[in-house]
Parts: sequence; structure tokens; C-alpha cells
Amino acid sequence: MASSRSAQDGPGTSRGTALPIRHLRRNCGSARSRSAPFRRPGALSRPFSPALSFPQRSRAAVRLPSLRASSGAMAGEAASPPLKVLAAQLRAAGRGAGGTWRLSRTETGRAPLCLRAVWMQGTVLQVERGGGGSARLRDGSGHFTVLGVEDVPRGRPCLSAGKYVMVMGMVRACSPEPVLRAIKMTDLSENPVHEEMWGLEVEELHRVIP
Repeated sequence: MASSRSAQDGPGTSRGTALPIRHLRRNCGSARSRSAPFRRPGALSRPFSPALSFPQRSRAAVRLPSLRASSGAMAGEAASPPLKVLAAQLRAAGRGAGGTWRLSRTETGRAPLCLRAVWMQGTVLQVERGGGGSARLRDGSGHFTVLGVEDVPRGRPCLSAGKYVMVMGMVRACSPEPVLRAIKMTDLSENPVHEEMWGLEVEELHRVIP
């Protein structure tokens, strides 16, 4: 009697009979398809935007220091890095607009370069003390004078005849000999390669400057 009743009820009844696993899977799948898509609790309803998730970098964070900011009042006149030149090149320069100097490049058929500050290297020939001090130097192409050598960092150790030094300075005159107002000086005497390669270094730089 009981067996016939369970056979009549069939697999879909709930009268003490467990539903087949296939039937459960089918019903669960259809119910999930009809329900709303799964959303993680606390998730944003608007689409993901990288601009909202990651802060943008400030332009001020990548701003590079300039000669104006690092060299004091005298360097405030310079708006570009010092240009490496030889005494003979600077001797041929003429005055430009706004206190600049025009470095001629007619031999290469290119327009002149406008500059205010230069990078020069040479051997100290003579030193005069007092009033900020001055020094006369010579590179492989000629002589030049540097003013204010006692007022710059590391200037005093360079003030000995025979030393080979690097000078960064503002151009004060070009003829008959270049005259600079010192911004920075460094003694390069310990390594003779500096003197040996200086002329080639300047030549190579001016070859690639457009």
C-alpha cells in the first residue's frame, strides 16, 4: 500500500520524499537567472573610474631647480644653464637684446646663440686679492678674467697660480678679453683628464646644438 502510494505521488511531491539532486540544481539555476546580478556589499553603483580612484600627481612635484633659484642674487640674471665655451669663442660674441650676448656661429652656417651665463675652464695665471678678488686664467684658446672669486663657494681654494679650475659665471664683457662674474668655482687640478678633454668636450657640444 505504502509503495503504491509513493509511486503515485511521484518525484515532485514533498510528502517525506527527498527531491532528486538534478531537480534541485535545475530549480536553483532558474531562480538565480531571474534574480538581480550579484553585487558585493558596499560596492559602488557607478562604473569604475581611474580618475576617482588614484590621486593625480601635482605638476609642482616634478618641477626641476633652476640656476635662478640655486645661485643667489647674481645668478638671478640667468634664465638658462651656463653654456660651455672657449675664450676664443666668447671673445667674438657681441651684445644682444635684454643684456644677453650673441655667440656667432657663422662658420657653421647656423644662427647665433643668445647667452648670459657660461661655463669655462682654465689654468690660473694671476690672482688679485681684495674687493671680492679676481683671477686671470688661460684655456687652450686664449685668456679670460673672473671677478668675485673670493665671494663664491670653494672660490678661495682655487686661487693659486698653476691650478686648473672650472668657472661658471655671468658674462660682463667679451672684448678685448672675456670677463665673467663668478657664480661657482671648482678645483679640477687632481685629474689631468679635465684639461686634456676640455677642448674636445666644447667642440662636441657645439656640434650637436641646433
